[in-house]
Amino acid sequence: VSLYIYGEWNEVRLRNDDGPWTEWQPFQQTITWTLPAQVGEHTVYAEMRQGSLSAASEDSIILTPAFLPERLYLPLLFYTPQ
Repeated sequence: VSLYIYGEWNEVRLRNDDGPWTEWQPFQQTITWTLPAQVGEHTVYAEMRQGSLSAASEDSIILTPAFLPERLYLPLLFYTPQ
């Protein structure tokens, strides 16, 4: 997913749900982020800092399968010998 973080900060770190934090990295407003490969709701947490100032943010994202058919229909071919 693509995350957009508001503000002007020096560094940011992220985590999914109750997982471990990433290392602090240079701040970018747009970050490409990977969610856990499990269908359902996930919360992405962000902490930002600049000098003695810091802030935290979070947002929940519902991950759904792009295509998950309950049944797969295949064409059925009949061959009639002559």
